[in-house]
Amino acid sequence: RKDTESHKRTSQMQEAEEMLNAAEAEVEKTKEAGAPLTAEDLSSITSQTGTEICEKIASLEKAANKKVQDALVFLAQRRQDVRGTPQEKHLEQLQARLGKIKASLGEAKKQASQQEQRFVSRKLQTEGAELVNEVESEVKK
Repeated sequence: RKDTESHKRTSQMQEAEEMLNAAEAEVEKTKEAGAPLTAEDLSSITSQTGTEICEKIASLEKAANKKVQDALVFLAQRRQDVRGTPQEKHLEQLQARLGKIKASLGEAKKQASQQEQRFVSRKLQTEGAELVNEVESEVKK
């Protein structure tokens, strides 16, 4: 019986590590998705492409957040199971790692938000300049 419980806890710790690996991968995808918006010359990006990139970032953020939350819940449940066992220290390490992943996700969200705002402001500026040019050409006629 003790062996069964020990094997169960070990497999749950492995599952927790896999969940954290998946969460890290989602966070990295989120960071990479925003790379096109970091370009200095945003005028080369069309409105449609920029919108698609922003939507992709939003969906990746949502997926990464879900993975992080799932891992958080799973680790909280395991905390109850491993109290007073040798796996308790390993669980603490996993929780510290999850904290780093959450911080990284927060940074990715902040960076993506800044990039999206920069893109939107650049596009609004471009559209405003085009409207001014149209009005000026109408006035000249």
